[in-house]
Amino acid sequence: TDIPGYTFEKYDLAGNQRIVDGRIDLGAYEYQYTSVEESFEQDAAAKEIFSRAFPNPVRVSRNAGNIHCTVRFSLPVTDEVVVSIYNVRGQRVKTLVSGLLGKGDHQVYWDGTNSRGETVGTGMYMYLIETETLEASDRIMIVK
Repeated sequence: TDIPGYTFEKYDLAGNQRIVDGRIDLGAYEYQYTSVEESFEQDAAAKEIFSRAFPNPVRVSRNAGNIHCTVRFSLPVTDEVVVSIYNVRGQRVKTLVSGLLGKGDHQVYWDGTNSRGETVGTGMYMYLIETETLEASDRIMIVK
């Protein structure tokens, strides 16, 4: 039970004697179990941005032509984030957010205008959420 350079506690994490019959018992109580599935899910969650836009499709208001759309997303870590809206030609219509955001849930609003403040037409648009290592995107339909 004497190993030069090693000191063993008298009891393990579960309170069982560590040295039994003159032998060292490291046992299963020293092992912090994480299943392969749990480990995979934790790794996958750290590599994804979960997002959605609502309402979707967005209906243009009859009165003022106003468009209101919310993009919700969850970041796995604090990071520099850019959230932009693109048209079907791949042209950036408007940047909604550009800066450092903390880990967790966020939401940004799009009022249906471009970077010049003009109301966009009906059709399909894409939102793109970008960090230094991750991105997420989805469609936003604007209908009358």
